[in-house]
Amino acid sequence: TGQFDAIPTGRNLFCAGHIQLQDGRLLVAGGHVQAYEGLKDTNLFNPQTSSWQRGADMFAARWYPTVTGLPDGRVLVASGDAISFANHQNEDVEVPLRIASQTTPEIYDPAANTWTQLPAATRTMALYPFIFVLPDGRLFDAGPERMTRTLDLGTGQWTDVGASPIDGMSAVMYRPGKILKAGTWSDPEFPGREATNRTARIDMTASSPAWQEAASMRYRRSYNTLTVLPDGKVLSTGGQRGTDGIDETTGVLPTELWDPDTDTWKTMASSHRPRLYHSSALLLPDGRVLLAGGGAFGNAKNER
Repeated sequence: TGQFDAIPTGRNLFCAGHIQLQDGRLLVAGGHVQAYEGLKDTNLFNPQTSSWQRGADMFAARWYPTVTGLPDGRVLVASGDAISFANHQNEDVEVPLRIASQTTPEIYDPAANTWTQLPAATRTMALYPFIFVLPDGRLFDAGPERMTRTLDLGTGQWTDVGASPIDGMSAVMYRPGKILKAGTWSDPEFPGREATNRTARIDMTASSPAWQEAASMRYRRSYNTLTVLPDGKVLSTGGQRGTDGIDETTGVLPTELWDPDTDTWKTMASSHRPRLYHSSALLLPDGRVLLAGGGAFGNAKNER
């Protein structure tokens, strides 16, 4: 019918992380108490019954965590806990790490409804890191911190891969083991930065992986979202030229399409509304891409 149904959880899921489990349920990890203070919640939505249920609590309360599906059906949650604030005037600290998480990752087993911590993998991480499962089973943290790393789940050890030329606002795995990221990482805490149109990619299946500058988008973007399409091309939607997340007059409406075979961007149709802070773009089963969200505070309109 194209209509939305309200199915309340009774919990504040703002600033959580989420992923679809292999059995079709949606797992939502963490939530919101106040800025930088999250919840230990595990909330599970069953689309067959349109109902929510509580799972086992995480060991740590999380706000802005990333949830990554593992090949065996379990999920890894990282970041969003023990958030620390670096000196904003310290230029030696990367902007994405000026508000960071002293995180201990943990793994959820949906079959057993249990969490297991990975204490050996504890390190400082940016909030909402870009984490992907590589073909060989390792996890790859592609940013937004410039130094990127792999995680061996067997040992819990991180290994440096190398620094990327940009931090990036969004990242995707467009081919197995091949990552693209684009734009400038932004948070409303850090307005006044100038967004970039630069992009970077890396092939983690190569013998010596290294980040390379890829073709630049036509438009400078922060708060943009990259979406992999069924043919392996990548769509860049939304965002703004600034970094405050709320000034819709700086919103970027044109969509751009990246072809990895030719390393070229093509400008596509414009969206009707700007999509900035807390917006999303999601590939649908029929090949369309759903743009949603944006707003939340200040002068920004809450996009429903």
